[in-house]
Amino acid sequence: MLYIDPDGQKKLKFSLTGGVTSGKIGVEAKIFGFGLKFDLDLGSVAKYGSVYLELDDETGEVKLGATLERKNTKAGSVGITLGYINIEGSEYTSETSEVNTYDGKVPKKKENVKEEGGALGPFGVKEKRKNGTTTEERKMDTKGSVGINALFIGVEVKAEVELTEDK
Repeated sequence: MLYIDPDGQKKLKFSLTGGVTSGKIGVEAKIFGFGLKFDLDLGSVAKYGSVYLELDDETGEVKLGATLERKNTKAGSVGITLGYINIEGSEYTSETSEVNTYDGKVPKKKENVKEEGGALGPFGVKEKRKNGTTTEERKMDTKGSVGINALFIGVEVKAEVELTEDK
């Protein structure tokens, strides 16, 4: 059994994501919730590829996996970060394919999502309506990200460490 956290956190996930976008204007340079970000969506299409390593304290599983996501975001979605203050709102549909060493090929996920939230530094709250169900997420931002989106083409890169209770 792995030992991750005494406060009931069960999974530790390291991930690296890269993506290409179109239909979005903005710049982003953030680490642990601090930095600068301005994104204005004019109805974007994005493709993201991700590789990850996930350690599960409860079951002892070690997963190595990859995902491919296609995301269509509605016009008017916005994200702003100035220093430690972050405000975001977006509405999108996504289709995600995944394969990993523990489950093999995971069935394709299709989601319709509307998110609104904010953060002070790395600590944030987000209300998420996914496929008709509303949830509130409290999360610590542990990622570093860089992105440039120039309407016709954009590039985004993110590295993240997540410590979660469960999925």
